[in-house]
Amino acid sequence: MKKHNARWTEADERQMLHLHAQHKSPDEMSNVMGRTPKAIALRLTQKRLKPYRAPKAAKYAKYKNVPRKTVKWFWGALEITKF
Repeated sequence: MKKHNARWTEADERQMLHLHAQHKSPDEMSNVMGRTPKAIALRLTQKRLKPYRAPKAAKYAKYKNVPRKTVKWFWGALEITKF
């Protein structure tokens, strides 16, 4: 990090805002700007902007065809199909 503990210049802020407009994450911005991702995220929050984070994969998979299970109660008089 060549800009460790350096002050933010107008050029740095313009470059950060340009990268933010391109939906770059703080990690990607840090590689370009030579600053830490936390410093970039902090500066974005000071500017009242949210750092871009890539959307995570869905926690649950979409509905898949699951074999159905038929349960018989009362000696076969009542049948209930479960998914």
